[in-house]
Amino acid sequence: MGNQQARLVRCEELPVQSEAKTDLDKDQDFKLPSHAEVHANAKPMFSSKWERAVAYHHGLYVPEKYAATKTAEDIRVAVADYSDKVHKDSPKDACKYLQIEEFRCLNVHQFESQPEVAAKKCMKWWDEVQKCQWDQAKFNAGTTYIEGPQMRRRRAYIFYPDFKYA
Repeated sequence: MGNQQARLVRCEELPVQSEAKTDLDKDQDFKLPSHAEVHANAKPMFSSKWERAVAYHHGLYVPEKYAATKTAEDIRVAVADYSDKVHKDSPKDACKYLQIEEFRCLNVHQFESQPEVAAKKCMKWWDEVQKCQWDQAKFNAGTTYIEGPQMRRRRAYIFYPDFKYA
């Protein structure tokens, strides 16, 4: 019976978390997903520094996973800063908007505190960025034509006769 009362107390705390989520969800662009934790993950307790160092070395303890969850305003600022950097670094890049959307997706899904979830949710953006970069590299190298067959090279080899004018 004591365990059931403890469970009821824990359930009473849930509306506080959902209220925090609704405050964060006011902006539709940065809506937190339903599975996102509002509060930070509980930090593991180590009895000594060497245990923590061993866990860190083997990837079992990643300090970033235990940071506070980003709010919608934090996400908005981070995406705006990243967008400015991308526009400044490569203004003529064809894939810059896909990169910004991938970054936005990763931030919305809290990639620092929940990397597995963010990786699953943002895989489509990563894939689109990779395809775009591959297409851009092929186009810049002249191995493909994007705007139609008139862009391709007409001659099979250098001294091939141009029958259009011959």
